[in-house]
Amino acid sequence: MVRVIGRLVLFVVGLSGAAVAEEGKLASAHNTKDDKGLSERGKKVVVEMNRLGMMVDLSHASDKTVEGVLGASKAPVYASHSNCRSVTNVTRNLTDGQIELIAKGGPGVVAIGADYDGRIKTPTSLGNVAVLSWMLERDLKSADFDTAGLKGALYGNFIEYWKKIEAAAAQAAPKEKAE
Repeated sequence: MVRVIGRLVLFVVGLSGAAVAEEGKLASAHNTKDDKGLSERGKKVVVEMNRLGMMVDLSHASDKTVEGVLGASKAPVYASHSNCRSVTNVTRNLTDGQIELIAKGGPGVVAIGADYDGRIKTPTSLGNVAVLSWMLERDLKSADFDTAGLKGALYGNFIEYWKKIEAAAAQAAPKEKAE
């Protein structure tokens, strides 16, 4: 399944989302009553994703799934839309320890968004996605981000992360025999 998807279009897969599609055969999501973590099949999927240069997304993963993915992946992983559990204590968010382990795999990637496709109620000041550009200008600059820091937060760290994914895929790819 991953091999076909990877060659077509999809290069980012959240295992907990895939787990729902596979009826929990790959991994447990954060809201699973019986957290079984990453299954043996799920470990194979992570290894194949690494080989194909696919990003492994931990958002919505259970604690045991996060632990399993971090143990199985040879490439850096990331959480595309998670928060810090110490700030907002919900199971969907990551613990400080999980964030530290994820950060060991590569540069921190800051993603700025407002979950416009999954919100229950949007604050009035965030009426639509166009508001984000002025928020970035105002808030990041007032937080004393220099130009390099802004570039890193907005896209540079992600590019560095992607390069690490590609390097891990190159190392995992089978070597062709010289003729």
